Amino acid sequence: MSAQTIRTALGELQDDPDLESAWNDLQDAVTAPDPGLPSAELSSLLEAARQVHEGRREWEAVARLLELETALASGRPNEIAFLYELARVLEDELFDSVRALPTHRRIAQVRPGDDSVTETIERIEAQRGRWRDVVDRYMSEVAETEEPAFRSSLLMSAAEMAWRFGRLEQGVADEVVRRLEESITIDRTNFQAAKLLEVVYRREGRWAELARVLELIATEASKEMRVAAHLRLGRLAAKRLNEPQRAVAAYEQALDLAPGNQEAMEFLARHFSDREEWDFLVALYEEQLRSGSVRPGEELNVYLQIGMVHWRMRGKPEAAEPWFEKVRKLAPAHGVVISFFREWCEQKNLRARLSAILTDAQRAMSDGPERAAIATELARLAEEDANAGKAIEQYKASLRADPSNSEAREALKRLYTQTEAWVPLIDLLKHELERIPAEDKEARVELLKEIARLHRLHVKSDTALLPFLTQIMQLDEQNEEAARELVRVYEALSRWRDLLMFQQKLADISADPREKATLYRAVARRWIDQFSNVGNGIDAYEGLLRVEPQDEEARSKLRELYNKRRSWPQLFALSEREAEFAEGKAKIELLLEMAKLAAERLDRGADSIRLYREALALDPETPGLLDALEKQAEREKDFATVAEVLERRVDAATDEPSRLNVLQKLGSVYADRLNDPLGAARAWRRVLALKPDHPKALRVLRDAYLAAGDLDSLEELYAAQGDWDGLADVLSTAADKTADPEHKVRFSLHSARVYEERLGQPDRAFRAYERVLSVIPDDERSARALVPIYEREERWGRLPALYEILLKHAPEVSAKVTLLRRLAEIAGHKINEKQHAVGYARKAYELDPTFDGALAFLEETAGL
Repeated sequence: MSAQTIRTALGELQDDPDLESAWNDLQDAVTAPDPGLPSAELSSLLEAARQVHEGRREWEAVARLLELETALASGRPNEIAFLYELARVLEDELFDSVRALPTHRRIAQVRPGDDSVTETIERIEAQRGRWRDVVDRYMSEVAETEEPAFRSSLLMSAAEMAWRFGRLEQGVADEVVRRLEESITIDRTNFQAAKLLEVVYRREGRWAELARVLELIATEASKEMRVAAHLRLGRLAAKRLNEPQRAVAAYEQALDLAPGNQEAMEFLARHFSDREEWDFLVALYEEQLRSGSVRPGEELNVYLQIGMVHWRMRGKPEAAEPWFEKVRKLAPAHGVVISFFREWCEQKNLRARLSAILTDAQRAMSDGPERAAIATELARLAEEDANAGKAIEQYKASLRADPSNSEAREALKRLYTQTEAWVPLIDLLKHELERIPAEDKEARVELLKEIARLHRLHVKSDTALLPFLTQIMQLDEQNEEAARELVRVYEALSRWRDLLMFQQKLADISADPREKATLYRAVARRWIDQFSNVGNGIDAYEGLLRVEPQDEEARSKLRELYNKRRSWPQLFALSEREAEFAEGKAKIELLLEMAKLAAERLDRGADSIRLYREALALDPETPGLLDALEKQAEREKDFATVAEVLERRVDAATDEPSRLNVLQKLGSVYADRLNDPLGAARAWRRVLALKPDHPKALRVLRDAYLAAGDLDSLEELYAAQGDWDGLADVLSTAADKTADPEHKVRFSLHSARVYEERLGQPDRAFRAYERVLSVIPDDERSARALVPIYEREERWGRLPALYEILLKHAPEVSAKVTLLRRLAEIAGHKINEKQHAVGYARKAYELDPTFDGALAFLEETAGL
């Protein structure tokens, strides 16, 4: 943003060097940390602005700009040049030695040893200390002399000394003004006094007095000074005094002295334009032409300005036409001139002249959009005049200059069509095709269709047509129209292989089933019969079969070809499709064929089994079907299917030995292959039904029931044989072997029940109850069953533990007392553990001191 601020401020100051706000903006922007411009570019801008103000003799603006340039150049080699120039302007042009003193001191720092600088500093400091004495001496001399020129000079010297060193003191500026006014009143040619008076008035903003001084300088000074003074007066009148007529007079005086002065011309032209004083504006330009102040090469601009004033400002194109004609002779391709003559020739119906003017402009232009636009316009004119040939040439030129000119392209299409110039039209469309992006497939296809249409209808060259149809198919593989046209062309050219390729392509994309079938059939026959190309023939017959699934020719040919080429997957797929439509025996035959193919050629055993099962579902009586299914299932280790086949064989067996053999195999499959104890049990039960004493059946069922935990069935099995001892042994053995605590308890309790209820031998059940206690140490039932057995066998050492279990489960105090008394007896009398016996007796007494003989029992036990 600082860069824009700098440019804006410099522009404003060139328009009004006394605009303090612009100076502030410029100062802030230039001294900012980042002014937004490279240092070199900023220096160039400031230097260019300073040169403008120097030319106008606006010394305060020059000094300010030099101060900024000096600050930017600080520490660089060019700083010294800026310092010298700043010191000169302050001393010689602004009469400000005090302000110049720091600059001289800086020069002394940068260039030490410069005696002239040292002398200047010493002189300024000395004069600053005694300037009043010097002024008084000058004024005393003024009082003594009568010679006007000398008197005016002395007044100027006194005023200058006071301004240089005392201008900031109160009343000094007024004294300076009085002496300077008196000086120029005495001698109007004292331009040094007028110069200083201009500095003072400008510094103090006394604009009316400043204008008067500038008028004096502009009247009496040298020509160069007068021109500059008129320019400064013009700006002052326009910007500060708001006296536009005074400004006009000043700028007109400047033009009289310096014809062609740019600033004066710009102001007067703007002034007359703003007030629509067109006659004055035309007169201004014409005067510049008459005075010869227009430099060679600038006549065009003046002619153009006069023409524009007549045309646009005054509304008099007749008066403008000669001036635009002059411009046209110098610059035939000038845009404003062409615009004028378009309008002029249209009003006057001068089509031929406009065409000639545009032709001259076209010759003068270099290639590019403007030349293309002129060519298009000339083409339109020629077309309106029914000159198609010329119009075509101009549109072609326009299109060469600007390939994106859609108007020229469309016009050429129209003209080529009108003149039946088909080949150029096709070439034009081909160039247009090159401009369409590759990704815009839709647009390219549409244009290719148009090119193909022109070839087909007008050029009638199938060979030339082929590339465009091919491109269409490359871009749009589903383009049925192009595919059909390619089929026609290749057939006409007898290019059979290409014909077959696109016949198949057309068959693939056609929406008509009947056409698709016809094409596939023709392609398949020709590939095989004419070219012996079995692979392509198969592809075509497969396409035909997709359209007509029951086509006999396709099915039979494909079956034959697949077998020849040993294409087993394809043959299998073909059979699958045929099976969808087959029925009855034919379908079964297909299923059996597919099952065999899947198993023997395709290594698809699971599919083979599935197909055999489908056939079995249709007709279970098919010879060899069960054998084939069982064999394949065994090969695939599909024992569930093997079991299913065996189940069918059991049902189908006609004699007992055969059924018995199948059931044994079935039981083995369930048990050994399927890990299905229930299934195995069902099979072996059926074996027992046929042969009750079958040892393997008994063994297998026993193991199966045990594994399943089915003790009721196991008991039923042994009950049928009346073998209760065997059942008890089996249960006991199983209980000993199992690691499952739950099974150990179940098997043990069941064996105990067999001993007690079936065999009537409860003493043999002690092992069963002992196993239960090994799993459930506080099992009451086992303990209660073992107590009488151990007492009969006088196994006293084991009894306390059992009574302890019963004591734990005893529900009443009396029962507990009874058990404790028995424990005390066993401990005291059977196993000689008197201490334990006393303990049991004491617990019984503590539970119920009132039971019969309680105290006596305790005493008796204690006395043991």
